[in-house]
Amino acid sequence: MNTCRLSLPLFVVLVAVALSFGCNGSRRGIVTYKVSGTVTYNDQPVSNVNVAFIPVVEEGGERAAAVTNEKGYYQLSSMNSDPGAGAMPGEYRVTLSHKIQRPGVEPVRDASGNIIQYDFIEEFPAIYQDVENTPFTVKVVKGRNTFDFPVTPQK
Repeated sequence: MNTCRLSLPLFVVLVAVALSFGCNGSRRGIVTYKVSGTVTYNDQPVSNVNVAFIPVVEEGGERAAAVTNEKGYYQLSSMNSDPGAGAMPGEYRVTLSHKIQRPGVEPVRDASGNIIQYDFIEEFPAIYQDVENTPFTVKVVKGRNTFDFPVTPQK
């Protein structure tokens, strides 16, 4: 009969490696919680919006980010977490950026017709990219977190 014996030191190493991946989809022992939501502009969902969560307190916090899909939906990820795993608990300022091709200006193309340069402009008002003055501050807590961000034009 062929039996497999696992030595105690090898067992300890395997457990340590398993634990180093953390929980809730995190890597490196960082605990994150799911964060998702929708970004709208003039009450319509917007795709390709860069959503950034910047910790209010830098110590112990970690930025998290996402890009919205065609329905304006996003799922956050941080640098040390699996895709879509979320953000660390804490308070965040949220910035939103939506770059679009400048109307009436064609992208620059090479001789083969490949686009080599775009002329982008920011569609959202500047306050939404300003970390200090953004109107959006949220608190990520244990469990699932849903934050929707309605962007309005400047008046």
